This record gives sequence, C-alpha cells and structure tokens, in this order.
Amino acid sequence: DKSITAVAQGCPRLQHLHLSNTNVTDVSIAAVAQGCPQLQKLYVNGTYVTDASITAVAQCCPLLRHLNVNATDVTDNSITAVARHCPQLQH
Repeated sequence: DKSITAVAQGCPRLQHLHLSNTNVTDVSIAAVAQGCPQLQKLYVNGTYVTDASITAVAQCCPLLRHLNVNATDVTDNSITAVARHCPQLQH
C-alpha cells in the first residue's frame, strides 16, 4: 500500500493503473482516487478492495472508462456509485 500511495500522491495525471492479483487494499485505492482524478482505467481484480475504495474512485474519478473488480469483495452498492458518477464507463 505504501508504494501505491506514493505513486498516487506523485502522479496526478495517472490515467491507467493495473494492480490485478496483488495485495493492494482500500487504503491505496482510496489514495489513488484522491490523487489521480484523471484515472481512466483501473484493474484491481483479485485484490482486497471493497466498496469503500471503489466508491471513492467513483466520486473522485469521473473520467473512468474501464474498471475490473472481479474476484473482490465489491458489491452492487459501489458499482451503482460508479454507474452514477462515471458516465464514460465502458467496461
């Protein structure tokens, strides 16, 4: 989580982030949401993320186009927030 949080703080123009099958948690994904508002692609399938961080992504990253949360604890609650706040979502 420390390294991803550092990337989030230092790369505000980050657009693509692939963290599939890693030990990433809500802590770092929430930092990405806050620090990378231009994020367009986020792949966190097979990680420890939950609704908390995905809802933060939905609220802070309106340009999001691709999101993969397969094999996580994400529920319809945060997916609904993504659908509401990310009108460019394609996948």
